[in-house]
Amino acid sequence: MLERRRVLGGLGAAALLTITGCAGGSELAGAGAGEAAESAGSPSPSSGSPSATGTETASPAPTTMRTEPPLEVDAARRYTVGAPVVIAYGGEHRRQYGELIVPQGLPEEVKVPVLMILHGGSWQATSTLGYLRDVARNMASYGVATWNVEYRGIGGGGGWPNTFADVAAAMDFVPGLAEHIGRRIDRERFFLAGHSAGGHLAAWAASRHLDESEQPGGRPALRPAACVSFAGVYDLAYAQRLGHRHMVNLLGGTPSQVPHTYELASPIRNIPEDVEFVCCHSSNDAVVPVAQTANYAAASEDAGHDAESVILPSAGHVDWVIPGSRAWAVGQEQLLEVITAVRP
Repeated sequence: MLERRRVLGGLGAAALLTITGCAGGSELAGAGAGEAAESAGSPSPSSGSPSATGTETASPAPTTMRTEPPLEVDAARRYTVGAPVVIAYGGEHRRQYGELIVPQGLPEEVKVPVLMILHGGSWQATSTLGYLRDVARNMASYGVATWNVEYRGIGGGGGWPNTFADVAAAMDFVPGLAEHIGRRIDRERFFLAGHSAGGHLAAWAASRHLDESEQPGGRPALRPAACVSFAGVYDLAYAQRLGHRHMVNLLGGTPSQVPHTYELASPIRNIPEDVEFVCCHSSNDAVVPVAQTANYAAASEDAGHDAESVILPSAGHVDWVIPGSRAWAVGQEQLLEVITAVRP
């Protein structure tokens, strides 16, 4: 268990985290105003995404299962990783898909942990999942199947409730990924992670079961063991008061106009007792203030469930997802620590 709040100075062992068995370099070209720039390698109608063909790309054939032990994730054991497999989790919109990356050479009779990843970009339809491919590849190299999710954003059919319903649908699709992995899913080791707006959505998804009768997507098919958020937004009313220009478009009004929607959509108002939380932030984040993490940690403590906050000085908002940066190494270490802490 980490201390509830850690301010990290030296880099230490985190520097040892590198991408193994991954083709290509970083997908991140840059970012501005909280919207990470997307690489040219994103799925497009010419690359076989669900929006182009309505079908999935080829995936491994399922394997006949018997009684499978859970796969033990060991930081010292690395796997090569396959190319992302594009899979549609819904049929209403072209952005209802995710990219599945499967570690290669897994034992045949094991249950595989899954990490679902949600991108940021101010919840905008102009931002896509491509800049988190390096995170997905890196974690898959440790033996974790990664599910990097696209969703409808503002300006492309998103906002409340559609953006949230897409995240819920992608989460509920996770058990069905077993067909594409060729192994059973370890339901006890399902994890969520996200960056910026995606950190908000990951934290929201981790608490879906608290208000399942009212939340988009209804009753969740499974619950996460843990959630790791990078530069996340947890209090949407606070963000709107600070002048965040997208809150009204995301939720359909101001906190005074749609107070119940803000309550349902804000993770700080829905803190689960049974999900481990690690909130990573930079003390000088110029896009999402570190107060979002500090306030969430304090609210979690008041609720009797301490969220762990990892505060890194001298890092930018998007550094958490830039391979080779100090924040990248610290963030990947936090993900791996959370995943390996849940023992098979």
